[in-house]
Amino acid sequence: MHADLSFGQMITDNIGYDLSGSYLKPQSVSDNSEYGKRILSGDFFQSSLKIVLKFTFYKFELILKFGINMAFGKLNYLIKLFVR
Repeated sequence: MHADLSFGQMITDNIGYDLSGSYLKPQSVSDNSEYGKRILSGDFFQSSLKIVLKFTFYKFELILKFGINMAFGKLNYLIKLFVR
């Protein structure tokens, strides 16, 4: 599952900004063996702030975005052993 939320605005005809945030929940992976069960899961968040520059050349528009990107999250690895 991936959810993304973005907001941007052109302040002038050539300069603007873009704010975005996203959440990623990967599908849990489970592996069953005769000795136990292993489960891999996690949560990840990302946010970014970008400056948008727009240039016009004849009939073409060139749009450049640059800025910072911050990402963080956690990854869980669980091992359950079977006792015989």
